[in-house]
Amino acid sequence: MLFRSHAIDITLSLRAAVILKEEYPLTGTLIQKEKKSYRFRAIVHNLKPVTRFVIGFFGEVTIHGSPGFKKHVREQVRKMVGA
Repeated sequence: MLFRSHAIDITLSLRAAVILKEEYPLTGTLIQKEKKSYRFRAIVHNLKPVTRFVIGFFGEVTIHGSPGFKKHVREQVRKMVGA
């Protein structure tokens, strides 16, 4: 599941959008300004980096669609908290 194509669609706070651009400069063109937030849509081939980012910005990132990605994030959080 980790190393295949996944459509990612997330809403970001300003802080999360700035850090995403800073850590991954090539994402800059994929981040779109919305009224009160930013939207990042992309096809990724490895869920590890984006999962780590989403968990690290808990409360500042919302996952849209992407049922496989949501499931993966849930599984990682369960492992992290020992549930």
